[in-house]
Order: sequence, then C-alpha cells, then structure tokens
Amino acid sequence: MKIAIDAMGGDNAPEVVIAGVEKARDANKELTFLLYGDEAKIKPLIHHDERLTIIHTPEKINSDDEPVRAIRRKKQASMVLAAQAVKQGEADAMVSLGSTGALLAAGLFII
Repeated sequence: MKIAIDAMGGDNAPEVVIAGVEKARDANKELTFLLYGDEAKIKPLIHHDERLTIIHTPEKINSDDEPVRAIRRKKQASMVLAAQAVKQGEADAMVSLGSTGALLAAGLFII
C-alpha cells in the first residue's frame, strides 16, 4: 500500500510527521510513502530508504488559511498534491495532520 503524506501539516511538522512515518514503515513492511513537502526540511530527517520518496512542494496550507480558498489557491501545497496523488491513483491513501477544514475541502473538491 502506498500512502501520500502531507509532511508539512500540523504542529511541529515535519519532524513529528516523519517520526510517525518511520514508526509505521518499521511496523509494516508492505507500506511505502510519498512525502509531500519542503524537501530541504524533510531530507535531513530521514535515512535513505527506497520506501520513502520525497516530492518537493513550494507551498503549505497554514492553520489560519481559509480552508476552501487555500485548497483552490495553493495548487502546489503539500496537502493539495497529496490529495491529487490519491485521485490520480499514485497513492492508495492520504494522511495529513494539517488543517481539518482544508483536509475536508481537499477530500470534497479534489478526491
């Protein structure tokens, strides 16, 4: 199973997100991950592993962004591109610790 991860979503991202991904990876050898976010911030946090792929995104959705507007305007945001990966069949599921409203909007308008 391939999971798209909004690595920039949530408090203390990407550190907390990557720590969770590594625990899930170690617990289940069947999982692979697409990590969407700022490559310069993510890369130092992971060790090389063919089951982890970083997809650089220049934008992220902040907790104070209006959810629907953010999904529509921030086309290169980590959450938006992770949702598009599910829609396009590049990932089987998506996980985000970011804005709940924006995640709901992504599910409705993208997936």
